[in-house]
Amino acid sequence: MDDVALNQTYAHALARIFVRPLLGTWVRPNHLTALRLIVGLAACALLAVGSRTTAAWSGVLWIVTCVLDRADGELARMGDLRSESGKVLDYYSDMILDALWFLAAGLGLPVAGIDLRRTPSGRWYCFEVNPSPGFSYYEHATGQPLALSIARLLMQASPS
Repeated sequence: MDDVALNQTYAHALARIFVRPLLGTWVRPNHLTALRLIVGLAACALLAVGSRTTAAWSGVLWIVTCVLDRADGELARMGDLRSESGKVLDYYSDMILDALWFLAAGLGLPVAGIDLRRTPSGRWYCFEVNPSPGFSYYEHATGQPLALSIARLLMQASPS
């Protein structure tokens, strides 16, 4: 099945509107991916601040990030500009921004618990950020430094 037929969301349709004028110009999909990374990092930084105003602006930038995430692929497909380096850059941009988005949500809270799960293949997934984690109960009951252990785990580079 044609991969364009699979990409029929509102974000893809919106991205195509913005991408059409870029066809045949110097702009390449990796340029859009890099722009997405910059805008996404700004969205995460604003979310981490934790105020209502910065959270609202973070949400606006995150929507722009989502459209840019579709735009790079649309430009690659429409302009026949697909590349392996583009796939890799897009993949790692997704991983970085998705992880930082959840981390920023946690940082914006005075105290937070992040529910993580590691798959057998080694990939990490974040299920939620809890505003009232129970670390102190489990640390006291087990005598183990859970919060410190989780912080160290998150700082390790993931191989996947």
